[in-house]
Amino acid sequence: MTEPRFLGVDVGTQGARALLVTASGEVIARGSAALAVPPPGPVQEQAPDAWWDAVVAAIGDLGAERGSASAIAISCTSGSVCAVDAAGRAVGPGLLYADTRAVIGAHCTSSASAASDFNVPSEANADCCSASDPLESFAAS
Repeated sequence: MTEPRFLGVDVGTQGARALLVTASGEVIARGSAALAVPPPGPVQEQAPDAWWDAVVAAIGDLGAERGSASAIAISCTSGSVCAVDAAGRAVGPGLLYADTRAVIGAHCTSSASAASDFNVPSEANADCCSASDPLESFAAS
């Protein structure tokens, strides 16, 4: 009887990896496919279709053995968000864990509450939430 085989798939910021192993840990095949990494900055997005294409390519690298898996385990990059419609199709770009655009809104939203919790004068937080350029006032605070 053939030893069971398991397919592991990992999708990270830099690419997708696939590994086919036996129950005893012997590596049968491995594959990978790169993803375009966003440049440094507050906007950290990737195309969800690119994630899928990378997974398909990484599994494809396993060759004919890829069909021999009796189970699959999938892990993906932490804290990333992909909004989908009722059919499960992405409605926009995937927002990666390193996207910092929400920090400004969270800071402004929580400023009044945090100020009262820690007895900080509310005028100290007013500039951030009313500024024409919240990025500048947030960076100054």
